[in-house]
Amino acid sequence: MRKFFAVIFICLLASCSPATENNLTFYGSSDASAGAAIDSNSFIVADDEENILKGYKIEDGTKPVFGLDVSQFLETTKENPEADIEAAAKVGNRIYWITSHGRNKDGKLRPSRYRFFATEFTADANIIKTVRKPYKDLMIDLLAFKSDVQKDLSEAAGFGFDLKGKSAAKLAPKDEGLNIEGLCASADGKTLYIGFRNPLHKLVVSEVEPKDKKELAIVMPLKNPAIVIEKGEKAIFGKPLLWDLDGLAIRDITYSPFHKAFKRRTPGSKNWIAVSLSRIYPLTVRYHFGNQV
Repeated sequence: MRKFFAVIFICLLASCSPATENNLTFYGSSDASAGAAIDSNSFIVADDEENILKGYKIEDGTKPVFGLDVSQFLETTKENPEADIEAAAKVGNRIYWITSHGRNKDGKLRPSRYRFFATEFTADANIIKTVRKPYKDLMIDLLAFKSDVQKDLSEAAGFGFDLKGKSAAKLAPKDEGLNIEGLCASADGKTLYIGFRNPLHKLVVSEVEPKDKKELAIVMPLKNPAIVIEKGEKAIFGKPLLWDLDGLAIRDITYSPFHKAFKRRTPGSKNWIAVSLSRIYPLTVRYHFGNQV
C-alpha cells in the first residue's frame, strides 16, 4: 500500500480529475500509512513507524512544510513509543485517525496502539491542531458489541487470554491478529467505516458441507465518531458489512462522492476505493446482508 501513497493522494487532491503524465515524489516519510487531502494543494500524512503527522503542499515542492508530533497527545511511552497510525478520514475541516488496534509484530500487547483521535485544520491549512483527547476504548466497545463478527474479532484481539510463545506470535497483525488498516466517512460524514486487514469472517456457504466456507472482509460502521472524540462517550457500532473480496482483506478504503459508493480504481477509471492486499476492488463491492454499497 505504501508504494501507492503519492499516486493515491494526487488523485484525491485533484478531486478525482483525470490523471496527468507528471509524477511527483514526496519525501520525508518512508513508511507512509495514512493521510488525507486538506485542500486542492495540501495533504497530511501519517507514518506507522513514528507519531508525526506531516503536511505537504504540491506547489511548494516535495518535502513536508510542517510536522505535528502527536506522541505526547496520544500518551505513548518510551518503552512502547509507536502508536501505529494506519488510516484517516476527512470530514469537513476535521480528520479522524485510527491506529491498528493490534499487537506488535511478535504478538505482544502494546496499549499505545489502541487509539482513535482527530485533528482539525484552519481554512488556509496553515494550522493543524489535535481535538480534545484520544479515545482508547474503541476496541473494548467493539468487542462488547454483539454481531456476527464478534467471535472473529474477539479471537483475533486475544484480550483476556494468557498467551505466550507461539500462541501469542500467531496474533501478530500480519498473521492471525486483529489489524485495522482502512477508514472512510459516509457521504454525510456522520458515520465512519472501519476496514480490517485481519480477521476475515468465515461464512458457511453450504449446510451439506459445513467446512465449505467463504472468507469475507469485515467493515464496521462507527455511528457516533464526533461524540466519541468530543465527549469521550462509548462508541456505537452498526451492523457489520461483510465484503466478498475473493478471500482477501481491506488494506485501504475511501468513498467516491461522484458515484456515491465505495469504489475501486479500474483501468482508465478516475476513482479510488477499497484496496485489498494485492488487488483494487470492483466498482460495486458485493457483501452479505442483502444490499450493495
